[in-house]
Amino acid sequence: MPSVHTYQAFIEISADQYLVRARQHLFSLTEDQLDVFEQNILKLHISLCQEDYPTHQNQLAKILLAYTSKGELNGFKYIDSEKLTQMLQKSQALMDKYIQFKALSSSERQNLSWQWWRELEVLVGEKKFYFEHKLTDGIQELIQAEQNFQKSALRFLKGDQFTVYLPENINKEKILEICQTIHNYLFRHNLKGGEVARVSSVFSSHLSLRQEYLHDDFLAIKSGKLHGTLRASKRINAVNSIETHSELESEVKREQETNPLYQYLLGHLEHTPSSIKPSNMGMFRLAQPREVNVTETTALVEKPAENTFKCCVIL
Repeated sequence: MPSVHTYQAFIEISADQYLVRARQHLFSLTEDQLDVFEQNILKLHISLCQEDYPTHQNQLAKILLAYTSKGELNGFKYIDSEKLTQMLQKSQALMDKYIQFKALSSSERQNLSWQWWRELEVLVGEKKFYFEHKLTDGIQELIQAEQNFQKSALRFLKGDQFTVYLPENINKEKILEICQTIHNYLFRHNLKGGEVARVSSVFSSHLSLRQEYLHDDFLAIKSGKLHGTLRASKRINAVNSIETHSELESEVKREQETNPLYQYLLGHLEHTPSSIKPSNMGMFRLAQPREVNVTETTALVEKPAENTFKCCVIL
């Protein structure tokens, strides 16, 4: 029976050979080495409210692609809101089936109709023969797995939809330019900010910085001294563990908010850009980034050009 953690809804873009890499994970990292994107301890997050995000996700992606193509960002990933909504609907239908099955007596389970089992087979993606024993022996674990998935998925629908990977050697002025371009677009369209993780350090209504590891742990991982399960134990989980580790949360935020990049962005981002005043909102035109082919389909898309981008929705 497929694990719910294989459900995918990220579109991920890499500066490395302009290739979109389909990662085989959604909410956790399993590699022993840092991902090629994660060369800086800080990540930039863009957070929009659930209602505004679907309309503007592709335009924001184009802005980030323009900077990624020039090597000024390591890459980024963002949620395909339509795909993730479909996953949530499927997850809920699956959990309803599990809960219904759990409430039945042994004799009632034996009398379930062919149609009932067929509907479950479609949801699970396997024949009854391969998963029926799991319903009997581990039904509560299956329900809990769907609940965990829904909790994590809902977080990405409600905020932090974009994760932007910063280069190892930061140019503060360039990162400010990127943030200002994004902020100007969001300000121009009067978009509402979304939810952010408690551990994030916010410097505008839509933008925040966050670490996955404490500084010393990050250096140890990067040098190969921490790997496998030990590495996983050091990762700061924005969804679950941080809720019960207030000391860790305080330490992470202290590191983030004393970082020179955070201090620079906090002090220099123009929150009400002079070029976007209410009197001339209709006249304002955001500088257009270089056009790149970004689609909402699940097909692999290639644009034949010298700097080729391959884009796919991770299933």
